[in-house]
Amino acid sequence: MKRVVSILLVAVMLLSVSAFALEERVQPMMIDLSFNGTTATCEVSAYASNMNQEVSAVIKLYHGKTCLHTWNVSDYGYIEFSDTWRVNSGYTYKLTADVTINGTTYATIEDSGQCP
Repeated sequence: MKRVVSILLVAVMLLSVSAFALEERVQPMMIDLSFNGTTATCEVSAYASNMNQEVSAVIKLYHGKTCLHTWNVSDYGYIEFSDTWRVNSGYTYKLTADVTINGTTYATIEDSGQCP
């Protein structure tokens, strides 16, 4: 009986460690492209697991394949970026962000929408 309890305790500890390790690798990132008339609001946020880690992003606004504007932002711990750009009504735009946290580059995040 003691052996079964010991094995169960070890299994629970291993599962806890695995879940914690997975949580450490997941980095919260958000991107949002919205419109107010012919003004596009571009927002990106990304958070490191601690305030000593560098967070940087290359953020681009596209119309089709044409890059309209590029922003480069960086800070320690997190970035919360927001800026606007003048666009034309009736067209579709795409916002992308290439985020690097503590030297690790993550897959490009993106959002798109049509300006009313």
